[in-house]
Order: sequence, then C-alpha cells, then structure tokens
Amino acid sequence: MAASATPRMELLHRFESVGTSIFALDVSEDGNLIAAACNDGAVRVFHAATKKLQYTLGRASDDSMPIMGVRFRPPGMDSQGARHVLLAVGVDGSVRRWHVSTGRKLFDTHEKDNEVFCCDYSVDGQRFATAGLDKCVRVYDDERMDVVTTLKAGYGAGARGHTNRIFSVKFSDESPFTLLSGGWDRCVHVWDTRTGRSERDIFGPYICGDGIDVRSGVVVTAACRPNDPLELWDLGTASKIRSVPWRVSKVGGSLPCTLFGAAFSKDPAGRLLAAGGSMANETRLFDRTRRDAHVGTAAGFSGPVFALAWHSDRRLAVAGNDGIVRLMKVSGGDHATPESLSAAALIAEGDAEEASASAAAAATVRVGEAGSADADAHPGSPSRTPAGEAVADDAGDEWAADASGDEEADRMLREARARARALEEAAPTAAGAAGAAAAGAAAASGAGIIPGHALAGSGAQAARQLARARLSSPIGESESKDVE
Repeated sequence: MAASATPRMELLHRFESVGTSIFALDVSEDGNLIAAACNDGAVRVFHAATKKLQYTLGRASDDSMPIMGVRFRPPGMDSQGARHVLLAVGVDGSVRRWHVSTGRKLFDTHEKDNEVFCCDYSVDGQRFATAGLDKCVRVYDDERMDVVTTLKAGYGAGARGHTNRIFSVKFSDESPFTLLSGGWDRCVHVWDTRTGRSERDIFGPYICGDGIDVRSGVVVTAACRPNDPLELWDLGTASKIRSVPWRVSKVGGSLPCTLFGAAFSKDPAGRLLAAGGSMANETRLFDRTRRDAHVGTAAGFSGPVFALAWHSDRRLAVAGNDGIVRLMKVSGGDHATPESLSAAALIAEGDAEEASASAAAAATVRVGEAGSADADAHPGSPSRTPAGEAVADDAGDEWAADASGDEEADRMLREARARARALEEAAPTAAGAAGAAAAGAAAASGAGIIPGHALAGSGAQAARQLARARLSSPIGESESKDVE
C-alpha cells in the first residue's frame, strides 16, 4: 500500500467540567452537538461552535441513576423532519428518546428488572438496540416504540447468547439486520435480528464499555485487559485479523492501558482508529493505512477515559472520569478507499506485529493542565506540559526497548499487570452491592480496571453511592436548559 502523509492530532477545546464522570459520548451528524452520558443521571449536550453547554436533559441529583449510553438517531428518518433526536439509556432501566433542541421526551419507558448499559441505532434509523444487566439484547422499532426482537441465550442448536452483563451493542454500517454485542462473558456475538439468532461469535474480548465498532466488514474490539487490548476481526468469519500493538511508554506513566472504548473514524474507509482507557489514562490514535501505526497520543488525563466519538470532519471527542469533554482534531494524511481497508485486504497484508516495526514516531498531545493533580497520578511519570502542547514522542519506541533495564519501571509494570489480572478475574463473579463496593474501592485507589459502568451496574445502592462520590462543582451555564 502506498505511503500517505502521517495524520496529526491537536487539542481544539476543553469544555467546562460537568463535575461528574462521563460514561458515553455521541456527536450529531452535522457535528454541532456533543452529547455526554453522565454519572449524576443527566445528559449534557454541548455546542461545538459556541463551545458551551447548551442543554441538560433530565434532572441531575445524588439520587439519580447514571446514564450509561447515548446515540443520535441517523438524520432524515422522521417523516416530520425532526433533527437532533437523541436516545439515552440508564442504570435505572430507563430508555428515553429526546428531541434535544426543545427538551421534549418523545419516548420514555423502563425495562423491568434491568439496568441498561448501552444502546445503538441501525444504519437506517428504523431500529435501535439496548442491552445491560439481564444478558438480553432488545431491538426496538423506532416508529412504534416497542420491542420487536429479544436476542438471548436459549436451548438447542443455534441458541447461543450472553451469560453475563452486556456493555456494548453495535449495528453493522452495511446492514440494519446485523448487530454485535459484547460484555463480561468475553464473547462478542454477531446477531441476525431477523432470525433472532447468534450467527457466529468472537471469543476473547472482555468488554467493559463502548468497546465495539465495525467498518467495511472489519470489527474492532477494545478489551479491559493489559495484554492485547485492541484487536481487529473479520465480521464475515469471526476470525481474528490481528492485534493492534499497544506498547507501554513513559507517556502513560509506564503502565499498560486497559481499554473501555474504541471507534473507527467516520470516513467511508474508517482510516483512523481511536481507543482509550484506564491505568495509563490515555487515548491513542492509529492509522490503518500504515498497518495500524501508532501516530498520536492524548495523555495527561487525571482518570480513566471511558468514551470516544468521531465526527465525519475528523474531529474526535474524548471524555471520562474527570468529567471534561475534550475535542481533538486530526489533520494531515491522505484518504483511503473502503476496499483498501476491508477485512480481505487487511488479512492479505500479513502479520501486523511484523508490520508495526515500520510505524512512524507518534505525537503526544498533553490534555492536562500544567501542574495539575494528574501529573502526580503515577510515581515516576513525566511532568505534564500545558494543555494542548504537542510533543514528539520519539522516546516511545526507545522506552519499549530500554524499559527492561529500569528495575523500578519493571516493578511498576509487573504490579500493575498483576492488579489488572486479579480484578479482571474477580469482576465477572462479583455479586450484588457487596461486589460493587469492593470493585469501587479498588477503582478509587487507582488500581482497578473496573469502570464506572461496572460499578453503576451492580445495584441501586452502589449506584447511588457512586453518584454521591462524584465531583460536586456546579455547571453554572446561563444558556443551558434543564428539562425534567
């Protein structure tokens, strides 16, 4: 494949903190609005042009359950021409559809005895899917606003399904009837919503957030584990194409990154791939035309990165535990064709680990404030530079080669991986609020890979405790609107 100009990532804007963790993001098709699913029970919608909080949907309070997923409906699907219709789901089982600009609820229901962690719209906008605690994926008709299919495990041949919580659902970009789902059972199912069956499955990825995306027959999974967290798969066969190399570097405080989210860019080929997570608390950018070369890092987050969302003009919104939405811009690089990045083309390129040796030096964007608390997040981590300053990450490859000679770095890495493995094994078997409290304590100590998603999904008491523990700084935006 011919070489193309290397993309560059820069920080465009840091929106004012919402004072609570953000678990999911989505960007409207026109790029004007960025919706954030918040731990305090509200959906906050920012305006990309004015760089201000524009709307608050739902009431934020200590007693409210976290909102876990948001999705804008694809445009042009409403006979009345409604724009900016937003789907939001929550730990209290709520499934709500909002008309953002008026703050009007178009649909409001609760899934009985369920905690809903994720949602997605089909490419034609006629259906949407939800999933969560009860291990079922529900497909709704968007016009009738009722459940038309429930995808779950059963008995007999072809009755495969999930055996644990589901944290990600994603419709194919090419078919409104192909739906992927993944969660704590380390199995990503590929469903045909017409038959209600899991046609094939991908075994291995431990999904704890919005960690599944698909483009032109290629599936990416972001696993909450320190080893091989980012992988590419063939949608048609469910076979692994390759792992995307994610080396430990000084930028991430010499720690691995356990991932919560991953997303292809919105160009037809999905040339760029972004992913982010915890421990290293970073977001990385990869160029698929360069055999998944690591071309950029956003570092300096004070906590885990839970959410990423692209817009077609190559802007990337990133948010997480610190309650700040950051808008990044990716410039440079030639566009690829969908055919050049299809599953067949990627498989033909051969082993990605061999190809990764030719990756260009990455650029790092520091997103933390100079002198802020995140500079002390990891002992021995490099000092943070002012927000938005781009730094050549030439040391990244050197660090991968030289870290073995640094005993302190080796010790930190071994301890971090041991903690991650222990929590990864313990999380799926934790039961009820007691398990949630233990996981919450581990996560709060900085050791855990257990996301806010998992904490919020372990019972009402634990969810309320998590909500009360959030930061309490007020929004104070005069132009925002509160809608019950």
